[in-house]
Amino acid sequence: MLKKLFFLLVFLLTQVYAKAAINKSSLVTSKNSNFSSKSATIFEENIVDSYLPSSTSYCVDEDFVDFSDWTDYGTQSNNAPTHYGLAAPCRKFSSSDYMITPLVDHPLTLQFHHDSNANGKSVTIEYQIGSNAWVTLYTFTTDKNGADETVDLTNIAGVDLSLETDVRFRFNGIVTENKKWYLDDVKISCNDPNDSDAYAANSTQPTGGIIDSMNDTSAEAVDVFAMTIYDQGTSDGLNTDVTNIQIKPYVTNTADWTDNIQGFVIKNGATVISPSAINITDNNIDFSFNTGDLVVPDNGYITLTFSVYLNTSNIEDGKILSFFVDADDNGFIADNNGTQFQTTFQNGDFNSNDFIIAVSATQLIFKQQPSFVNVSQVMTPSVTVNAVDANGNIDLDFNGTVSMSSSGTMTGDPMSVIATNGEVLFDNLVHTTIGSSFTLSATSSVLGSVVSKPFDVVNQTILEPGDLAILAVNTDIDNNPGGFSNGTGDQIAFVCFKDITPGTTIYFTDNGYERKYVDKWGGTEGVLTITRTNTTLPKGTVIVLETNANTNGNITSPDDFDVWTCGNIDTNWTKTALSGTSIGGFNLNSDDDIWIMQGGTWVNDTGHQSTYDGTVLYGWTESGWDDAAPDGTTDRGTKFSNMIPHTACFTTNAPSGDGKVKFNDPNDPDFSTSTNDQLD
Repeated sequence: MLKKLFFLLVFLLTQVYAKAAINKSSLVTSKNSNFSSKSATIFEENIVDSYLPSSTSYCVDEDFVDFSDWTDYGTQSNNAPTHYGLAAPCRKFSSSDYMITPLVDHPLTLQFHHDSNANGKSVTIEYQIGSNAWVTLYTFTTDKNGADETVDLTNIAGVDLSLETDVRFRFNGIVTENKKWYLDDVKISCNDPNDSDAYAANSTQPTGGIIDSMNDTSAEAVDVFAMTIYDQGTSDGLNTDVTNIQIKPYVTNTADWTDNIQGFVIKNGATVISPSAINITDNNIDFSFNTGDLVVPDNGYITLTFSVYLNTSNIEDGKILSFFVDADDNGFIADNNGTQFQTTFQNGDFNSNDFIIAVSATQLIFKQQPSFVNVSQVMTPSVTVNAVDANGNIDLDFNGTVSMSSSGTMTGDPMSVIATNGEVLFDNLVHTTIGSSFTLSATSSVLGSVVSKPFDVVNQTILEPGDLAILAVNTDIDNNPGGFSNGTGDQIAFVCFKDITPGTTIYFTDNGYERKYVDKWGGTEGVLTITRTNTTLPKGTVIVLETNANTNGNITSPDDFDVWTCGNIDTNWTKTALSGTSIGGFNLNSDDDIWIMQGGTWVNDTGHQSTYDGTVLYGWTESGWDDAAPDGTTDRGTKFSNMIPHTACFTTNAPSGDGKVKFNDPNDPDFSTSTNDQLD
């Protein structure tokens, strides 16, 4: 019995194997005269990749799951295992249906699987180049058992499609009668006809040395890097049309490129080559070129020299500039119509020599100007003087002696200090006599002298940011200003956390900072001052400035507003108000800003280039702080103000609506956290 079962099993296996062999052999033949005997042995199930050139890739590989880049007219999806190729789905064609592939360049072969419900029916495939007429490519006959086809596209009736671009193919229905056929697993292999043999390599490098900080124009550019770009002329007969070159910081580089480098001059021999763009970052520099501007001849080379010139400011004395080309991440690009660059340059990385940036001081400048100071007290912040070049860059090697003298009465005048890293710190300047518009003079035997801005020596309370704060603002109180009940009056309440001694002056302005120009103030609104007289005002006292009935709302005279403390007008103040042609005066709009300041000098300019060199103590806004840089052309209006740098902790951004402000920490209303940025 067991012997009979064994022979039965052998018989069945033999039949299965024979059937499989017959089915497989039916897939081998091709039916087109353009189909080479070698390609006829290629199956969809086992494509012989060595048949294709090494630069070949599949530019179309379609299984009809997602074919949105095809043109489809009338075909239907089909999931029947007897019809699809490697996997479902396939596309079913009726007599009038067709499908068009996406455009491809340099196609070599067309491969596809087909099946039908009838044998021996003719199906035509066509091709089109650009917008030319459709031309018959290949005709095959249908097979109910399914078949795979591969069409050689290098000789279609004398036409080599592998040399063409913008080629597409159309699969048509069976037009002779109403029979169906099925298409699946379409692959088009394509070849890039261009060589990828271009590369950059080391050339004779410029000798390393010094780059003076004043080399800040293209005419003063210094040679720092060289390279030779080769086209090996392997087979394509094409030039290398360079469209991008990339260089990176070498390991010895210590300079910040964006701070120090302004630009480059590039020469091919003696000819200047102008890039279309230079993108400088701290990690790399990309030089972009228009097509045709930088061409390496086929089987030739060019040698480029890169010369650098520096920015005028932010130059770092003693920093090193050095450059290299990263062979395996080179960032070089060539136009697609010519020879391409190697993915990894065959000669490896190469680099420049080191170039040291040198700042040579020619003058002294006041980095920190003197500020108004109380008599017999040390001036703060401390005055500092720097040794700089003509562009204001610090010479870190300067270690000479600088002496300081004053036009006022200064203890130890003149005071001498030795520079450290190009900077001189005067941290013990004391004046013993009250006066105004004094100046300091800093002198070096090598670099000459420089005179400071004016400052005052006073006997008053010196306030710092954080020593006062605005408590409440009302931009539309109805206190009958000018005899009109129109709600045009203003009221500002603030508190000082230091005693205010007689002689203390505080400034107020509703001019916006950077209304039109960088680091400049508006100039058509108001500036007020109040100066304490007679008695010291205790710290914690609430002070209120309020428009009175002498004006219709615009304060242009000290008589137009009052100072209130403890519910009464306080006469222990002298007042001023800015006035003049084109000055509207101090008058808060519902979306306005206020700045409180002390010391220094306000120089008004109705063209919105006003300057102030004192201490900004506090800011308040109803419209929100802006952050856009002014362009020097656009007047951004009375409500506009950028926040002054470093004042975020000493400002209030009022909520929308009436201008009534109180202390409120949005994160911790009980003020349990002391690190939040500001009080809103």
